[in-house]
Order: sequence, then structure tokens, then C-alpha cells
Amino acid sequence: MAFLEAHRQLRTALTSGPPSGDEARTERQGDEEQDRASVTSEHTIHTTEEKQTEEDTDCLVNRSQNSQEGGPEQDGVVPDPEPIAPQPPASPPRLKTTIYMETVQFLLQNNALQMAQRALAQQLLCPDGGSNGSYHLALARLQLLNSEFCLAEASLEKAVNSSLQHPDVWAFSGHLHYLTGNYGKAEMCYERTLDFVTDASDTHPIYFRLGDIYLQKGQLGELSEAEDALIEANALNNANPEVWGYLSLVCLRLDLQKEALLREITQLQDQVGFGDPSFRTKTTTVIGQDLR
Repeated sequence: MAFLEAHRQLRTALTSGPPSGDEARTERQGDEEQDRASVTSEHTIHTTEEKQTEEDTDCLVNRSQNSQEGGPEQDGVVPDPEPIAPQPPASPPRLKTTIYMETVQFLLQNNALQMAQRALAQQLLCPDGGSNGSYHLALARLQLLNSEFCLAEASLEKAVNSSLQHPDVWAFSGHLHYLTGNYGKAEMCYERTLDFVTDASDTHPIYFRLGDIYLQKGQLGELSEAEDALIEANALNNANPEVWGYLSLVCLRLDLQKEALLREITQLQDQVGFGDPSFRTKTTTVIGQDLR
């Protein structure tokens, strides 16, 4: 507007004489039309600039949303890759199994040895089976139940080579050494079995026989470990009389005395008629009286 006013004053100054009334009116009308045209042009320019600004803003907002939602790449900007989640630690390997191996496990638990042997033969013919670690372990269990210790040892060696990190392989190796009287190797196998994160399929005989091995050593530290192992075995099966017998033997070896408990044991022995520690004394007294 200031530019138009200065232009109008300049034109007035350049005019040689004062304009007439009609000329002045015509000139004012022309100036007003120019002013209106200028105002309209400026309004149009401002409107166009505002629209362009809004379009640029919408474009930036859409680009930001696409980048947050993982949308397509724009302007050559590559989104950051998603972080890779850490993988959990690998669990101990499991022995490969088939329907025949599941059948063998059931038959061995129920001492159906002949049928278990037939199921093992079918395992060899199965396309998914064959002579693998689970087969050698099941065969060793069958041979142990048949007291074929030499054959069981050979089968367990093959099972160890195929499944070194499986606790059942070491557990039955311990059973083999325990049954053959090699208590040192049996102790090593049992302790290695208990060191695995995954428990063996049946831990009761492991604790029971390991406690018996500690008890046979007779040392004070070994007796304490024997007590712990037998207590664990008793927790797994509190109806096994052998476990209670060995626990009693540990208490006697450690000289653990509790008068109320000993008195209750003596009363129970009198009721059942056997196991009374004073039986020899009573028998000797009766025999002496008869001789008189």
C-alpha cells in the first residue's frame, strides 16, 4: 500500500498543472481500482501460501506416522531394524522316541520282558527308529532286568556315545556298577546324574543306592551325606521299608539318641514280636533257668 501511495504522489508531482475535476475524478477511480486489484492480488498470494504451508505440514505428519508404524521408505530414509530377541539357553537333548519306544518303556516298568523284547525288534524295523540312543538305553534296561550285565555294559557304552548329556544314561550306568559291586564307579555315575539340570526318570533308586554307598564308607562326612540321600529317597517313596531300615542304621552309626523315640520303637517291637534288642538277653535268661 505504501508503494502505491508513493507512486501516486510521484505521478501527481510530474503532472505539469493541476488536473481538472473530470480528470481528477478519473484519476482517483483508476487509483482505487489499482488499489483493489493490488489488495485482491495480495490476498490471493497469502491464501496460496497458507494452502502450501498446510500441505507441507500434512506431508510431514504423514511421513512421521509412516516412520513410526514401519511404513514404506520415504526420501531414501531406511528405518532402523528391529532388535533381535535373545534366544533362551538350550535345554538338555531329549532322546528320539517312537510309538514302539513308548511301548517298551511301559512294558519294562511292568516287567513284561518278552513283550518288551519284541517291541524293541519292531523299533529296529521302524523308519523313524533304528539303533539310536533311546534304543540302546532301553536294551540295556532289559538286559539289566535279565541280569545280563556284560551285554548291558556294552549297550550302555553305545548309549553314552549317542546321548552323553542324558541323565538316564548315567543313572542306569550307576545301577549297573552298583549291581556288579563296583561302588566307586556307581557313586561317580549317580553324582553325575544328580548334577544335571533335568532329573532322571526315576530318582528314588539313585538316592537310595547312593545313600547305601555313603553308609558303607562309614566316615562321618559320608554318613551325613548318606542321611541326606536316604531322606530324599524317603520323601520320594515313604512306603519303602528298606529306606527306613537304612535310615535307622544311619541313626545308629551316628549315635543319634532320642529317649522318647527309642522307647516307642521298643514298645512296637514288643507288640510285633521281633526286632527287640533285648531278645538275646531274655533268651539267655530263660535257657539258664531251664538248665537249673
